[in-house]
Amino acid sequence: MLESALTIAGGYLLGSIPFGVVLARVLRGEDIRAQGSGNIGASNVWRTYGRRLGAPVAALDVAKGLVPALVGLKVGGEWVGVLAGAAAMLGHARPVWLRFTKGGKMVATGGGVAFALAPVAAGICLAVWLVTLVLSRYASLASLVTAAALPLVCVLLGEPWPTVAFAVAAGLAVGIYDSVMAGDLSKARQLQAKLAPVRRLFTIGSHPLGLKEAMVQLGMIECGRCRRPTLDVTPAQKTEVTAVLREAGLLGS
Repeated sequence: MLESALTIAGGYLLGSIPFGVVLARVLRGEDIRAQGSGNIGASNVWRTYGRRLGAPVAALDVAKGLVPALVGLKVGGEWVGVLAGAAAMLGHARPVWLRFTKGGKMVATGGGVAFALAPVAAGICLAVWLVTLVLSRYASLASLVTAAALPLVCVLLGEPWPTVAFAVAAGLAVGIYDSVMAGDLSKARQLQAKLAPVRRLFTIGSHPLGLKEAMVQLGMIECGRCRRPTLDVTPAQKTEVTAVLREAGLLGS
């Protein structure tokens, strides 16, 4: 338990390292937050300084998602890997080293997490990102398309349900962040409202009972019965899960 907690906390601290700020300051003597879009991530660094600085920042941003997730998988299995990776993404978005001010979009860091949890699915989504970028020439659009594709690809490849849950939540988080940064607060609120009901799945029965039943109802994966001492899902809990999924727009009426 302690190792898992330390791994998750370490994921946040590693994710908080603003490599875009550090490399721009050291190699160019400038604050990347005062350049271009003001974002600390690889896209803004690439647009501002070119690939010689953008590529290393991108690689480091991917690594700070990849490493915590891999360590989490080894220390505590799928769920610890997911939580450590999610913590790294949170650190990238709101880095403690920058006093929780605006960070990056989490796309590269989320990609690193995805490569740790589901390398084949992540590789397919990388191809989707590249194709969309070449066709549209908009990195933000490529990121949103890829974020939407990741959960579907994970389901089609039969990835473990914690990984599918991560893919869904990460896709919504990227959409919310991108909408806020673009000034589209209305869309950001809509995405937040869509995500909010899903949090109730964690409170139904003994965790992860609610999430497992949701996966079954969505036809994503047959999770099987919970291990003892967790009790099986009751009819009332099934009805509650159904209501949550319908409220989130994930299940038809």
